[in-house]
Amino acid sequence: MKRNLVQTGNSKALIITREMRDHLGITSEVEIQFKKSSIVLRNPSEVEEDSDKKPSKGKKARKDD
Repeated sequence: MKRNLVQTGNSKALIITREMRDHLGITSEVEIQFKKSSIVLRNPSEVEEDSDKKPSKGKKARKDD
C-alpha cells in the first residue's frame, strides 16, 4: 500500500485510515519500531504478548537519518 504524507505544522503525518486501524486492532495508541529502511506499526497489546514469549535482545529502535 502506498500513502502520501500530509503537512501538520512543521511535521509530516501519515493518516491511518479506519481500515488500517481495524486491521491492526488499534484505537489511539500504536507501537512504532524502526527496522532498516522501514517503520513498523503494531498493536501495543501484541508487543506485550511477544515480549512475554521472547527474551529481550536489549536493542533500542533508532531513527536513521
